[in-house]
Amino acid sequence: MRKFLLLLFCPVLVFAQQRGIAPVLMNIGNQPTTLYQQSHALIIGISDYTNGWPDLPGVQNDVVAVQGALEKHGFNVVTKTNLTKEMMDDAFSEFISQYGQEENARLVIYFAGHGHTVKTSYGDKLGYIVPSNAPNPNSNLPLFQKTAMEMGQIEIYAKRIQSKHAIFVFDACFSGALFAMTRAVPEAISYKISMPVRQFITSGDENETVPDKSIFREQFVQALTTPFSDANGDGYLTGTELGEFLQNNVVNYSYNNQHPQYGKIRHPSLDKGDVVFVLTGNVPNAGGGRLANQQPVAAVPVKQVQMGRAQEIAGYGAIEINSEITGDLYIDGQKLGPINGGTTIPVNNIAIGSHSVEIRGQEYWAYNTNVIKDQTVKLNAKSKLQAAAADAKNYFTDPRDKQRYRIVKIENQTWMAQNLNFVTEEGSYCYEDTNSNCKNYGRLYEWSTSAEVCPQGWHLPTIDEWEELLNNLGGHKGTFDEAYTSLTTPGSNSMAVQLSGWKDKNGVYDFYMTETMFWSSSNFNAGYAWNTYLDSRNNDVMIINSKKNSALPVRCIMDALDTE
Repeated sequence: MRKFLLLLFCPVLVFAQQRGIAPVLMNIGNQPTTLYQQSHALIIGISDYTNGWPDLPGVQNDVVAVQGALEKHGFNVVTKTNLTKEMMDDAFSEFISQYGQEENARLVIYFAGHGHTVKTSYGDKLGYIVPSNAPNPNSNLPLFQKTAMEMGQIEIYAKRIQSKHAIFVFDACFSGALFAMTRAVPEAISYKISMPVRQFITSGDENETVPDKSIFREQFVQALTTPFSDANGDGYLTGTELGEFLQNNVVNYSYNNQHPQYGKIRHPSLDKGDVVFVLTGNVPNAGGGRLANQQPVAAVPVKQVQMGRAQEIAGYGAIEINSEITGDLYIDGQKLGPINGGTTIPVNNIAIGSHSVEIRGQEYWAYNTNVIKDQTVKLNAKSKLQAAAADAKNYFTDPRDKQRYRIVKIENQTWMAQNLNFVTEEGSYCYEDTNSNCKNYGRLYEWSTSAEVCPQGWHLPTIDEWEELLNNLGGHKGTFDEAYTSLTTPGSNSMAVQLSGWKDKNGVYDFYMTETMFWSSSNFNAGYAWNTYLDSRNNDVMIINSKKNSALPVRCIMDALDTE
C-alpha cells in the first residue's frame, strides 16, 4: 500500500517564456483549437514518516521524474514535501484557489506517499492519504483516522476546481470502489473532449503492496514521454488511453501483483470530457498555429523501406526490432530479409502511420505499431520458447492446485520466493479471514499443519536451513539484521518478503505492515517451535520460538538433489 499520485491534466502544449502560461492547441474536427490556456501541477511527496510507517526514499525520485515529465508538457509545477494533514489541506486549498479558478486551465495534483483502506463495521471501505505524522492504524486506528486525510475530501477538492479538466492519479493501493467511477473505451479526438471531466487512476487495488521503486510511476512517465501509450495512433494521449496503458503494463511488469484501476467520477456534469496530452511530433507550430501533422501524408510503398543506417527523410520514421527469434522479417506483408535471434535491426524510411511487423521462422511473431515522424519505434520480438524455458527455471507450479510460485536460488539453496497458499482442511487461515489477503500474501499455518503442507519435492525448512539462508544474505551467527534488506527488497532474484503479520496464540491477527514470522520444522519443546522473525521498526531479523497454535506464513525450500 505504498504511495500515491494525484491529479493529472494532460493535453498538447506550446511553450511560452513563463512556464504554465501557454495555450494548448489541438486538431479537433480538422480545425486548430485552443483547449487550454494554462497548465499547472501540484506535487506532494512524503518520504519521511515519523509515527510507525516505513519511510519511502523512492518517493523523492518519483517526484523528480514526474515533475520532469509534466514540465515537458508545459506545466508550471509546485512541489511540497513531508506534510502533516493540516499542511496538506493548506497545500490543496492554496493551489486550487490560485490555479483552479481559470476555466480553461489544466491542473495536475500528484501525491506520493502511503495510502490505506479502512473497512468499517457496516461494510464500507474508507480510503486515506497518509501524511507524515499519522500513526500506524493497526496500533491506533482512531488517531490514524483523525490525522490522515480521507479520500472523500479529495472528491470535495475535485468538485471545488473550476477548471474544465482534472485527472487524479493515485500511486497507492485503493479499491476502485472508493470513488463512484464510470468506465469508457478510448474515443477519437472530437469536440466532446472539451467538456468538463474529473478522472481518477489508482496504481493498485486495495490490499496490494506497491514497491517503493514504483513500476507505476515508471510507466506513467513513459506514457507521457513516448508514443507507446497512444492506442489509436492519432498523436494524442487521452486520460482513458493513459488508464488503459497503465493497467495493461503495470499488471504485466508486476507479474500480476498490481492492478491499476481507472475511470471518471460519476457526476452528470463531470464525466463527459477526457483529458488530453499532445505527444511529441504532434505539437502545434509556434509561428502560425497550424498543427504540424494537420495535412495528411501519403503512405510510401513498403518497397521503399530499407535496412541500414537511419536517414533523415521528411514524413518518415523508423522501426528498430530487437529479436530473440530467427526467421524472415516482413513489414506490411512484404519480406525484407532474414533476421537472427539475439540481434537488433533498424528498418528506416517508413511512412508515418500504422504498420504490421512479422517474423516468420521456427516461431511466429507479429505486432501492429504506429510510426511517428522523425522517431524510432523500438520493438522487442520475444521468443515464447525462451520464455517457457525461463519460466520453468524461475517458477514452480504446484501440481495439487496449479498455483504458481516464483522461485529463487541463493547459493546452494532453492526457495519459494512467495508465501505458500495451499488450502488445508484445518489449521490454516487468511489474514483477518479475508480471501484477498491469501491471494496477496499466502496463507497462515499452525505449526502442525505447516510440517505437511509443502508440495512433493519441497519441504518446510529446518532452522539450520533458515540460518544458512540468513548467513548467505549477509548475516552471521546470532546477528542476522544485515540480511533484512536482502530479504525484503522486491525483485526477481530476491526472497521479496512482505511484512504481512500473523495470527497469534490467542487467535488475534496483528502486525500487518510491521512484522512477519516464518515457521521452521525444528521443534523447541512441547508447546513451541523455532521460527524466523522480521521487524520493520528496527530492521531486525532474529531466530525466536513461538507457540505452536500461532498461525504463521510458510516458505518452502526445495529438497536437496540426490548426488549418489
